[in-house]
Amino acid sequence: MKTKTLSFYLLFITIIVLVIEIISFVALSTFKPNVNDESIVSEMKGLQFIFQENQGDLYKVPHPYFGFTMRSKSEERAKVNNYGFLSEHNFPYKKKDDEFVVGVLGGSVADLFAIYVNSDKNSKFISSLEKKTGKKVVVLDLALGSGKQPQQFYIASYFLPMFDLIINIDGFNEIWHNIPVVYPQEYPAWSEFLFPLQEEYLQNYSKVIFLKDAYDTLDKVRKKIFFLRWSQTYELLTYVIYQRTMMKWGELSKGESASADKKNFRFTSETASVDEVVDYNSKTWSRYTLQLHHLLKAQKVPYLFYIQPNQHVPGSKPLSDLEKEKFLNPEWAETIEKGYVRLAEEHKGLVRQGVRVRDLRYLFKDHSETLYLDNCCHFSSKGNEIMESTIIPDLERVL
Repeated sequence: MKTKTLSFYLLFITIIVLVIEIISFVALSTFKPNVNDESIVSEMKGLQFIFQENQGDLYKVPHPYFGFTMRSKSEERAKVNNYGFLSEHNFPYKKKDDEFVVGVLGGSVADLFAIYVNSDKNSKFISSLEKKTGKKVVVLDLALGSGKQPQQFYIASYFLPMFDLIINIDGFNEIWHNIPVVYPQEYPAWSEFLFPLQEEYLQNYSKVIFLKDAYDTLDKVRKKIFFLRWSQTYELLTYVIYQRTMMKWGELSKGESASADKKNFRFTSETASVDEVVDYNSKTWSRYTLQLHHLLKAQKVPYLFYIQPNQHVPGSKPLSDLEKEKFLNPEWAETIEKGYVRLAEEHKGLVRQGVRVRDLRYLFKDHSETLYLDNCCHFSSKGNEIMESTIIPDLERVL
């Protein structure tokens, strides 16, 4: 009797599960006809990038002088120092008499260059400097991913006594139109999260974070429990949370733009054309690059400034098939192309004023192999090796 009862309940539960699965299948077929899994993954990864979880344990926090610095969720997995920079040395660095300290400034491309020379045991950059100075070379990474002028100017000003030489690599972030319309263009990237303009924004922001974390948890569980991969109900639940996340994110972005008070801002991109934005941003880059030049010259700190290369600049590199297929972003192309033209014009003016800044837009013009790693601006170790080989001869000009 007990066996029959148990069998009945198992059969009943199985039927219920099958009915729910069928209903879920119908619901998915109705509400998810034109949305493929790749687009969902892409959009959720986009949110990860915005929330700065794309860097593993690292995330950005506001800083009163530098715009933002980094923090780590796990001290064991990321080298973030006491000031929030990706350096194994705490600041201010206490230089020894037999040491020569190089500060690397800029955005993520500069950060990757600093990582490259520090991780290469046979670094030609470091060995060339040691041969030139007769001292042990210490390379300090003060670059911040998404960082742009005037952040480099403020960071250099704050830590100036530490340096014997400064290398600044920038350009892309300065002209990439990534500042929300309600903020002045001089504000740092991700200002809508770092410096929200309305109190309720943080509350809505936390809701998006909660929903996104729920989606990520469901996705991880599905990958670990194999039979959930075929469950239509589980798929429906995941999809509903995805839809809710993107809906709240859309409301969040629209609400910030609609309710912010813009009357005190000197220039925002709300009604400006691409030409006006890149013109303003390139002049901002030029102005602070010139001020950094004056500061370092007055303090007798040698320096080298570089405009970084980018794959969206026409004729800057013979792109490989992979780069053409995966590493171009049509949405950015117009802004970046026009922005680099304006940077080149500002560059000429800076050179006439005695600023040591080189235009490396065409650094990779003779390299048809794949060098870029994404559709933004970052390049491989080979690309950093090429940049290193370009910078080394320039050291003779300043030391």
